[in-house]
Amino acid sequence: MNISAYKWGAKFYDLFWRNFTARTLEHILLTLDFKQLDSQEQPKCLLDIACGTGELELRLVRLHPQIQLIGLDSSQEMLTQARRKLAGNSQVAFVEGNATLPLPFSTASFDVIISANALHYIAEPNKLLQEIKRTLKPGGQLVIEDFTVHGRFFWPIFERLIRLVDPQLYKTYSLAELNQFVKAAGFTIEGSGGFKIDLLWRGMFVIGN
Repeated sequence: MNISAYKWGAKFYDLFWRNFTARTLEHILLTLDFKQLDSQEQPKCLLDIACGTGELELRLVRLHPQIQLIGLDSSQEMLTQARRKLAGNSQVAFVEGNATLPLPFSTASFDVIISANALHYIAEPNKLLQEIKRTLKPGGQLVIEDFTVHGRFFWPIFERLIRLVDPQLYKTYSLAELNQFVKAAGFTIEGSGGFKIDLLWRGMFVIGN
């Protein structure tokens, strides 16, 4: 992933995308199986792929302090913001790594893997889903969320405008495409659908295991 926009924009990311991030992460928190994550049998481990500035981690440590969290991102600058935000919190670790390459984790390492607002940067989602399948424990939960196409005539124009601000964008996928990627990687889909982010943006999600 080309990360040039996040090299200069990391310090302002939270301010610029505050409402968008809050709405999408709120939806992710509603989809997670916290009954399983809060089990006292053993600490549960969650991976956040393309974690950005650590906003999901910040929310999770406040709500569920027993969960172990790892945030992965390819931008050193974004990770700097995330580490600053979560400084002193031993349940969170941030790792530099690229979601388009083999994930730097052992097989069956995580109880939950999340990818939020990142799929549009991925040229080969099938490879990412295969890596998620490898690193997720049997019976673990997958949650993928991203903005999606809406409006046959409006969206192509809007997507061109997005690229002016964020040239790293590869493609905006549809919910049907996301479902296909998840199924092709061998996941069973437990839930999927769309939701409104704001007047301009529409979100989509898939939950699998």
